[in-house]
Amino acid sequence: MRFIFVGGCARSGTSLVQKLLASHSRIVGGPEFDHTAGIFELYRSMSVEWRLARQSFYYEGSELARAFKDFYEGFFTPVVGRKAGADFVSEKTPSNIFAAETLLELWPDAVFVNVVRDGRDVLLSHEDVNRRYRQRGERNPERDTLLSVSRHWNACADAYFSLIDRPELRDRVFLIEFERLVAAPQEELSRLFDFLGLAVEERQLCPEEITEQETGVALEGAYFTKALYRQPFNTGKTARWRREMSTAKRTASTVLLRTNLRRFHYPV
Repeated sequence: MRFIFVGGCARSGTSLVQKLLASHSRIVGGPEFDHTAGIFELYRSMSVEWRLARQSFYYEGSELARAFKDFYEGFFTPVVGRKAGADFVSEKTPSNIFAAETLLELWPDAVFVNVVRDGRDVLLSHEDVNRRYRQRGERNPERDTLLSVSRHWNACADAYFSLIDRPELRDRVFLIEFERLVAAPQEELSRLFDFLGLAVEERQLCPEEITEQETGVALEGAYFTKALYRQPFNTGKTARWRREMSTAKRTASTVLLRTNLRRFHYPV
């Protein structure tokens, strides 16, 4: 299996990117697998040098890598059969960014697509989720706050920059900026599919025509509504922080995020 792993901070546009990938005739993919980061956190724990020595009765390093690869690929065997002629399997879960280095090491022909969005707009998107939960009479189990979302956005950014700091891996990493994707989709998609060695198909330019039934995504009310999933490229979702944030919140979030905002060349 040749994997495309997609990750980045939640509410950054990773689902849009996965929809565009999975709708391509030569890429198969579905909803978030959820477990990738956890599986390979366990792998990293089991493969540290002192633990390999301690557990040598049970496994060696190469055997452990093969066992985890076989275990993981087993979940995607039925997925591959869903689309004849597919050359890639795309797996999108935002937390994949925290396992990206391990994934690229274990699968030498895999690539990683990181999606980034201005952290202040990510904050507003999390507030949208909180509001939809309240409208349903429920509480968001994530309990997202300005501080917790800012910390998580920074952690995702740090993981990305750590990844591209490795010369042997950086050529297999592609960065998509949400703002550029929705403003100039044809240009950005051409860049992405050139990276993959594929041609953009007409349907990738019309995300509103790609249904959740086709990609296997379950629309989960507060997190992902039908209206959100079926919208076209929408520039109205960019730079919302300039229009909708109070001065106090805009100042606080910019202070919390400014180092990584600058690294991604967002205005501070």
